[in-house]
Order: sequence, then C-alpha cells, then structure tokens
Amino acid sequence: MEQKKLKLMSWPIRLPSTYFTGFLMINHPPVEGGCEFGWGKPYEERDDEFLNSLCDYFDEIIKKESLETGSVVWGSIVPTHAEFIEMLKNRELEKLHEYLRYMFRNPLTFGLAQGEYFYNKLKKNDDDLQKNTGFAIYDKFLCLLEAVGLIPTFSPEQYQQNSDFLKYYTVEIDKYLEEIEDNFNCKIQAPKYQGDHFGIQTKNHGLFSDRDIMALGSAIRILESFWNKRDIRIADIGAGLGYLIYYLNLLGFKNLTHIDIPTVTVAAKYFQKTNMPDVNVEYVSPKDFTGKYDLVVNIDGLSTYNREVAQEYMDKTSKNASHFISVNRECDDFRVHDVCNMRRISRNPFWYRRGYVEEEYIKNVEV
Repeated sequence: MEQKKLKLMSWPIRLPSTYFTGFLMINHPPVEGGCEFGWGKPYEERDDEFLNSLCDYFDEIIKKESLETGSVVWGSIVPTHAEFIEMLKNRELEKLHEYLRYMFRNPLTFGLAQGEYFYNKLKKNDDDLQKNTGFAIYDKFLCLLEAVGLIPTFSPEQYQQNSDFLKYYTVEIDKYLEEIEDNFNCKIQAPKYQGDHFGIQTKNHGLFSDRDIMALGSAIRILESFWNKRDIRIADIGAGLGYLIYYLNLLGFKNLTHIDIPTVTVAAKYFQKTNMPDVNVEYVSPKDFTGKYDLVVNIDGLSTYNREVAQEYMDKTSKNASHFISVNRECDDFRVHDVCNMRRISRNPFWYRRGYVEEEYIKNVEV
C-alpha cells in the first residue's frame, strides 16, 4: 500500500479571522494528506408518487402547525424556507425533485447540514476554505477514533517533544472504519445520496460529512449505554435530516421516532427514502410529541430554541421518557439544565465539538 504523504498546514493567526476561529475549533495538529475529500452524489430518479406524498404530508401537517413568522415553533425559519414551502403548496414536482436531491446547497439545510451559505463559500474557496474545512472534518474523525479507543487521545504536552501522533494520520480511513465495524459487529456505510454535501471521500464506505461523523459517534455512545436493549424506543427531538436515526439503524436500533418542524421533516422523509428505503421511521410533529419513550435525544438544538419551546419539550420528555441525552452548547440565553427537571447523572465535554456538553438525565423517581 502506498504510504500517505503528510504536510503540516499553515494556519495564520490574525484577528479578526475565520482562520483563528477555525484553529480554536480543532483538536489535533492541522495536516494535509490524511484523506481525500469530495462532494456527495444526488439521487437520480424522479419519483412523482413519492413527491406527491410529501406534498400531501405537508398539506396535512400545516393544518396543525402555524406558518406565521412570529410563531413560537417556526420563529425566524419561515423566511429561509419560503421557496421550499411554495414548491410544496403548488406541487411543483420538477422543482422539488431538483431542490431535494441537491438539498445541501439550498437554504433549507442551513443549520442542519451545510446549506446554501456554506456551500457557496466552499465553492468560492477563498483562503483555501475547502482544505481547511476538510481538515476540520478529518479532525472530527480523529475524535471519533479517540472516543471509541482505536487511537490514544492526542496530548499537546507529548506533541511538544515529538510528532509521533501523526502516525495515526497515515492509516487509511477505510481501515479504521473496518475496525469500528469489527468492534461493534455492524456495517458502517455513509448515506449514498447527499447531493453536493462536502466531506471525506473513502474508498469503500462512502462520503462522510461532519454531520455523519458526529451522528455516528453519538449513535455509538447510545449503543454503549444500551448495548443489550436494541429494542428500546428512541425519539430524536430536532432530528433534522435524520443522521442520528440513520446510524442508530445501522447499529441495530429499529424503534426510531423523528421529531421536527414540517419543512425539515419533509426533507428528512426524502433523505430516508433515498438512503434507507426499507427502514420504518415514525415521524411526529412537535405538537404530537406525547408518546412513551425509553430514550429521548436532542443534539445541537434545545439551547438555540425559544425558551418556551424548549421548556415544553422538556416537560413532555420528563413526563414520558426514562432517559434523556442532551448534546448542546451553553452560550445562549439558557442552558439545557435550566429547563430540564429530570435528574442529571452525567455531564461531560462532547468529543466532537468544542463548546458542546453531553449530559444524561433519568426520570425522577419519588422514594
């Protein structure tokens, strides 16, 4: 096998600078040559029956959910989703087909996975943005390897003495993924259709974006806690396009519920249909989030919501769930523990994103 050629990257530190911000967000020495990068492929087939079913779903769900800009649930999202909403309302199937198969370059996925703004910046590639973003994704992959114990955690103190840690960059990503498969007795394959999503291109396991890596890591974290309970009922609040659900399914969890606002749920239904068509996922609107669950998860959401919405979610969760896992930042107007009245049993830094905290809560039991 040909040896990888590594090269230390130059990350100028100047303020104000996206370079500096990016440097603060990574956890390992920035090096070129650790992997290849690419763009996700779109789903080719236009399925009018399926597209019409998405329009039917949207028509039905907005009878329950307000589309007003000032509404508590929708907030400021409506303006950025306006074009997509009109396509759904007017059943413009050709436009919907193009929009959804390339959703990662459109406004709909901003805040979910890449979106129009970051897609355009990546394509423009000022200041070597593709190269730097690529390493930021690879950096998360190294965090995954550390989290599951395949490589030791990086030590800045040791790195001052020698650069031995860089030997882990020279191993092919597919080899690491095969080891994860062996360790957890599963098959790891990135979603096949992610039209124009930027990520790590592997030889045998597909294209991994930053969302893929964080979702895979979170799914493994859940598996480690519930390794002998694959039949548990799991709900993902603010599930987005369904990356966590995708990887939970690969790890053997089958009773999965997706909860998000209508436009995002439409995109998630498309993502599921094209990438895991044989998987049965339950889609529940925020208002209908009333069922019983063994585990409720929220990743990168609650602390960014309107506090009233977050409190409503937590009230329902504390009433209807045995466990709750939160991965959220703490730089907003409130933190998750401010609105969660369950009993916290652990609190740790999130492996894959600086500034984010992973907390686990359990149902309060009166003695």
